[in-house]
Amino acid sequence: MSNKTFFASQWLNKDIESLEDSAVIAIDQEVPEVFHVKGRFPTFIPGPRVSRSPEVSDRFSPLHCFVPGWKGDSLLSKNVIKFERILTLVQMDVKNELFKTKDFPKTIKLGLYNEFLSYAETLGLHFEGLDDLGNFWQAISPEALQDNPKLLEFIDIYANRVATITFLKLRFISSLLDRCGIELTDKALLYPTSFLSQIFKKGSISELQSRALESNLYSWYRPHEGMKEAMKELLIVSRDLAITEITKHISLRTQVEQDQQKVYSHALSHVSLGLFLNSLQINFPLWLETIEGKKIPTGGMEDEEIVSCKYFGDYLESLSLSHWLAQENNKDFHWDQFLCPDFKGLEFISGTFTKICNELQFLTFLAYKAESQHEKPIDYICKIMGGHFRNRKNNQVKQGFLLEDNPFYTSTYDRVVLNLCHFPKNNPQHYLMTQIGDQVKYLKPNGYLFVLSSKKLFVPSLRERLEPVLRELKTEAIFDLENVKGKGELGSYIYVFRKKNKCETEKQLCSYFRISAELDSFHNFSSVTEHLRSFYLSHLNEVPPMAHLDFPDSFRVEFFQEAVVNGMLIHSTSEDSSRITHPAYFKGLLANCVPLDTIFEIKSLHSEEKFRPESTLNLGLKRDVSYFLVVDFRHGDVNLEIHPMDTFRSIHSDYGETLCSYFQLIPKIPGLNPNILRNYFLTTVGKQVMNLTFTGGLSLVKGSLSKFLVPKFLTETESLPEHLKSGFRMLEMNEEQLLDASPRDILQAFQHIDQITKNLFPRYACEILSRYSNLERTLQSLIWKMDDLRFGQKVSFSNPLVQGQLVQKPTRPLYPENEDIFLEFVEGTVPTDIHLPLTQTQLKVSHEGELKLYSLELMSHHKVIVRLHTEEPMVLFIQFLLSHAVDVPISKILRAVHIPSLSDLKEIIETTQSFKTSYQELLGQVQNSITHAMRVQVTPKRMP
Repeated sequence: MSNKTFFASQWLNKDIESLEDSAVIAIDQEVPEVFHVKGRFPTFIPGPRVSRSPEVSDRFSPLHCFVPGWKGDSLLSKNVIKFERILTLVQMDVKNELFKTKDFPKTIKLGLYNEFLSYAETLGLHFEGLDDLGNFWQAISPEALQDNPKLLEFIDIYANRVATITFLKLRFISSLLDRCGIELTDKALLYPTSFLSQIFKKGSISELQSRALESNLYSWYRPHEGMKEAMKELLIVSRDLAITEITKHISLRTQVEQDQQKVYSHALSHVSLGLFLNSLQINFPLWLETIEGKKIPTGGMEDEEIVSCKYFGDYLESLSLSHWLAQENNKDFHWDQFLCPDFKGLEFISGTFTKICNELQFLTFLAYKAESQHEKPIDYICKIMGGHFRNRKNNQVKQGFLLEDNPFYTSTYDRVVLNLCHFPKNNPQHYLMTQIGDQVKYLKPNGYLFVLSSKKLFVPSLRERLEPVLRELKTEAIFDLENVKGKGELGSYIYVFRKKNKCETEKQLCSYFRISAELDSFHNFSSVTEHLRSFYLSHLNEVPPMAHLDFPDSFRVEFFQEAVVNGMLIHSTSEDSSRITHPAYFKGLLANCVPLDTIFEIKSLHSEEKFRPESTLNLGLKRDVSYFLVVDFRHGDVNLEIHPMDTFRSIHSDYGETLCSYFQLIPKIPGLNPNILRNYFLTTVGKQVMNLTFTGGLSLVKGSLSKFLVPKFLTETESLPEHLKSGFRMLEMNEEQLLDASPRDILQAFQHIDQITKNLFPRYACEILSRYSNLERTLQSLIWKMDDLRFGQKVSFSNPLVQGQLVQKPTRPLYPENEDIFLEFVEGTVPTDIHLPLTQTQLKVSHEGELKLYSLELMSHHKVIVRLHTEEPMVLFIQFLLSHAVDVPISKILRAVHIPSLSDLKEIIETTQSFKTSYQELLGQVQNSITHAMRVQVTPKRMP
């Protein structure tokens, strides 16, 4: 058997090597095709990806049996077995030294006792007689520990932690030996801390700012001479161990067995999550600052920008593993920004030990990373670590209270990642809010806080208590992963906050990303990262009000602009499926709508253009009439209105410019009826789209208006065939025709038409809704006039229902002896004029104070012969009758025309008020049909 070290991933090498170069080329080739600023958005994909070649698809390969992305790191290999054996030997030596050494410095004694108290608190244990430092140290002996298994467990864990720190220092030394030409000496093996201090001399240009290399609770161990060979083997084997192997086997040794489920998570330790979080910390702020108009450096940078980040919360060990896997995945690329992590916990599980372990891993990683950055390892390590230290301490240095002896809790960071998976049973949201508030003090101004949580933050019960937190933090984004299946322990929500420079309480706007996917393996989560990057690069100039991206791998990203007001989300909190932000609604909405600039050219109305409407503009409603749109913010919620251009002067005078913007609409589609848009603006869907679209306020109104979603059927203006048009004539009735017809007949006719139209959508939707909109406005005008006395009596004596009542009333002639009418023979006429033919009637209204006086003039060839004085109902009725008596002698009309009494006529007209109820009922049905048609056309077909 070969002595060469075997890795399970070698089975994959044949497939991988053929793809490795092409993967790099594909990434490199992308940059020239995009703008320079896009080159600042690095890719975060696990690489190289392995795909089956069609030529060998029928051959057996172990690859076909593996979980995608797995490289065999967790197998119990020969090196792992050797590592376990040697580390056990070192752990036993640490225990022996601990038992026999009696003169530990007081700081070590106190530190170990505090570690023990943290251990006891974590497990909820109480130790009798160990309530002070002296008793504790007396109990640390082989004999005493035999009667105290829990204390023995603590000593074993502590000894393993000391052994682990020693191993990680040797691993760091190993990374420097070959790259820096340093000779391996006995001092390096037996006194690794001292050896490193000679390389990174304090006070020199190569001084290293690292807590891991300072004196601490785990640094006292000095292997004796007999351990030299074991330490050398440990150093050598460290070169062939992957970070996954190291982390998993160290975890079993250095954590309480009962707490393993709280320490390790397969999902949170995956390289795909590490790449996602790294992308979130690098690309999301870049995107946000790009659309805010901040200058983003382009091209290569001489020195990396140091981005200090802190990880805190649950599963810190797993998060650290995913981070280092992600960093190693991308280490061969040149970096413009460098994430410098600190993993800090306050408990026994993830406290100082976790911090030091990850700092040593960081130092080792930097030694390898220097090569791709074309720098010398020692210089590069000192530069990055020094930059990280100064960046963290910058605020304290400026304020003059940098505490050199307490480097843990005086640091501030550009990024903080807070992961919360374990919540108390009582009031979990309050716990979430408190944890967020505790991290604010660790953020730099404009620093970002990323909160991974399995619980919702914006809930009604926290509304008031959230306000103090939101005064300091601006909500920048929410990533909703609730519909990602197979995400393991990863929280359903990721909240992104930015620390404000000043306290503000106004409405906060944020980006809401809703991601849907079904993960067969967490390896596929890497698609989320690249799909989000694609979204960033597609929207570098402005944020769309709503957007979606569908991908062939079952992933879907939905985006809309959310608003936070008084600690509550405005759009996405409701579970109502009729809300456009509901997942079931959102997809159909975006699939069935188009931006407003698809159907209109939109021009801002400037002061010099405001009163010059273009006569050539035609929206198909009225020829040679142009229209303008008002975006109105005067009443809190935004409102859109369309008006004819000739009304601009009065509208502009009433509304003003402080909270309103005005735009001319030039149609790209001939024959479009603006009334359809008016209806759409008034629907529930339209109002919700408005509130989502114009979250940016007046400053971004034109860009938002161009992206305002309107129904797609507006672009499909196919006319109704001639054989169908005749069936829709009822929809073209004017006010007079409506008054002439029986309201019940009109209602039945419309209901019949409404049933027919359901089979004609969406092909003829634009024309049908145009006719519906015209009927709606006619009915609105008629009902309004029936309510407004200024327009007089709205009654038609041609209506069959009115005529049916008239014929049942007793009548009498106009003249003589009609007490309801006063006849006035106009001055200037002669008696024979009464026999002239009637050619015209004219209704006259005069005023005496607030009293209106009505009369009807009977005219022959433009000469007034007789004037009839009576009340308005009688004047209207006589005028209706005489419209059928043209060319009849006036003398004959006065005797031959019989009319009911004024009281009967008023009674009949009073009954027509019930017509208004019918018109209102018809109007409601028309509006419901319009709303239903709009909803059906812009939402998923499965919705009722």
